[in-house]
Amino acid sequence: MSRTPAKAAKDPILEDIQTMRREFYKLNATLADNCGITPGALMMLLKEVSEDVYTAGIDKTFTTARLKDKDNVADAFDFSWLAVLAVRLNNYKGKS
Repeated sequence: MSRTPAKAAKDPILEDIQTMRREFYKLNATLADNCGITPGALMMLLKEVSEDVYTAGIDKTFTTARLKDKDNVADAFDFSWLAVLAVRLNNYKGKS
């Protein structure tokens, strides 16, 4: 008699995080497409976004916060970074 492992229960929080991350990626792709951004310009924006996140101390906030569950930090950092990228892409659209 073989035993099949029970399906892992879906975690609604993880599903929400995955959905939100997908939506941020879609938003950024749409913004980049709408402003006709070149791959080189996109790379420059990504570099600027990374510098903005680090200069503002956002990364340090996540590493120094006293959290009960540090697994959530990566998701929060991703969302911050993707949100800053969306703002940069939106602003870039006005310059092109």
